[in-house]
Amino acid sequence: MEEMQNSPFWEFFIVFKSSSDRLITYSNELIDGKPLFVSSNSSPIKSSKNFEPAGHSFHILALKYFPVYIEPVSEIEFSQGINNQSSTLRSPSSGSSIYTNGDKDYFGNGGMKNSDSSKNKGSQESTQIGSSILSLDLKDHYGLLGLGHLRFLATEEQIRKAFRDAALKFHPDKLASLILSETTESGKLKLKEEVENTFNSIQVAYEVLSDKAKRRVYDSTDFFDDTIPGECDPSSFYEIYDPVFRRNGKWSINPKVPVLGVETTPIEQVERFYKFWFSFKSWREFPSADEYDINETESRDEKRWAEKMNAKMREKSKKVERSRIHSLVENAYKCDPRIKKRNRDEKLAKQRAKELRNQGKKAKEEEARKAAEEERIQKEREAKFAFEDALIKKRLKEKEKKLLQKGRSRLRTLSASVVSQRFLGVSKDDVEKLCASFNKVQLQLLADSVDGKDDSEKALLIKQALHGDCNNGISIALSNGN
Repeated sequence: MEEMQNSPFWEFFIVFKSSSDRLITYSNELIDGKPLFVSSNSSPIKSSKNFEPAGHSFHILALKYFPVYIEPVSEIEFSQGINNQSSTLRSPSSGSSIYTNGDKDYFGNGGMKNSDSSKNKGSQESTQIGSSILSLDLKDHYGLLGLGHLRFLATEEQIRKAFRDAALKFHPDKLASLILSETTESGKLKLKEEVENTFNSIQVAYEVLSDKAKRRVYDSTDFFDDTIPGECDPSSFYEIYDPVFRRNGKWSINPKVPVLGVETTPIEQVERFYKFWFSFKSWREFPSADEYDINETESRDEKRWAEKMNAKMREKSKKVERSRIHSLVENAYKCDPRIKKRNRDEKLAKQRAKELRNQGKKAKEEEARKAAEEERIQKEREAKFAFEDALIKKRLKEKEKKLLQKGRSRLRTLSASVVSQRFLGVSKDDVEKLCASFNKVQLQLLADSVDGKDDSEKALLIKQALHGDCNNGISIALSNGN
């Protein structure tokens, strides 16, 4: 019964035998609103024996009881799914169509499904699989697993699930009916070989993509657009360069690849973007450059030599790749309107700073000139003051000298009589000694004290001045004069 419920013929209900037949289901739209009775055994007649649930034989027999027949089709047409599109159940009496195998299958207004639709559906699916086998690229691992739209972005879980689905879909045992549908032995052998090659390629694809090292090598050799844009109009810069950077970002060792951004992106973020790409580190490998097969080496030394040579060739290819990425970043940096704007702003800022520096320099030069002028004037003033002071001092000195000479001449004149008579032993040398040692004030005091006195008193005063007698009033006056 469960098989019948799951079959496409469950909606087909057959009338008859007696009311003792079990009522399975009914539809008021089938025939004049009357319920339909069916049996779940292999014939429309209820039986007490235990038969298998209703299947293909049941429905064929039911069609015989109900005046309906199926238009015959060839085995080739059936295998190609033609029956699923055009075969029709017709009534022998009227010739009118009462059932079709299209997307909408009805018996009358409601209808039943064709007993061969499940087979036709499987045949059509096999035909579609056969067509897909012919269109598959056996070297495209992602395409074989149905991950061509994801490729290197596919996760490990997606790869495992895709492999299970592809292995079930293209398994040779499942496609045996497709192989048998071929009319010639050569066609069968050819299709069988293609099916086996496809299934083996799917297994190889999973083996490569499930291994991280092998997948990296495969992703490195997978189709990739290495072209680099050149100069472009600022209005189309983001449209041209953003897809290129996103495309090349797949090679980055660092999974957090910054995006190019838009016109309003802050300049700090733009600088971080270019800093990342100028120091870009790629995981891309170039196995196609390995000319020497390490597995074919015969000794350890030969293997080391082959590995060394392969490493040199890979490094050469990596150097070319680094140069390509660097050219991409340099071209973008030169064309980036944000960088150009930043450079213009910096240039204007430098010009303004230079102008300010020039203005400041001129101001400083003017200040220095004024300071030098003031210093020159000050020096001239000081020099003039010094000259005038020196002149005054000179005049004072000359005046002092004249007064001193006058004081000496006066003392010599007043002591001339004493010297000539040598009172108290006063000699000319004594008078000259006093003239040489006394200043003008002392000479004036001594001359004033001597003036008007007689020779003996003059001689006494001169003697006292020579000996510096402090008890004498003259000596005290002379001392005060000093």
